[in-house]
Amino acid sequence: MISCEMVGRLGNQMFIAATAHSLAIDNDDKVLYPYFIGGITPTDRETKLHRKTIFRNLNYTNDLSFLEFSYPRNLKPALVA
Repeated sequence: MISCEMVGRLGNQMFIAATAHSLAIDNDDKVLYPYFIGGITPTDRETKLHRKTIFRNLNYTNDLSFLEFSYPRNLKPALVA
């Protein structure tokens, strides 16, 4: 199972989501995206809009307990389980 830390605004989130998705494809795995967005975040209105439009097909979760380990923040964009 692949996950990532969603940070930043739309452009950053698109890059992070694409990287996690690509990593999942390369490893024949699934990807789950955290519901929480960290760092400089979009407004609640923007977040709701993005999740209804551009990110509508992403699978979100609040439970990342499946992660066995993660890379230290700011070193790698994806968390690997």
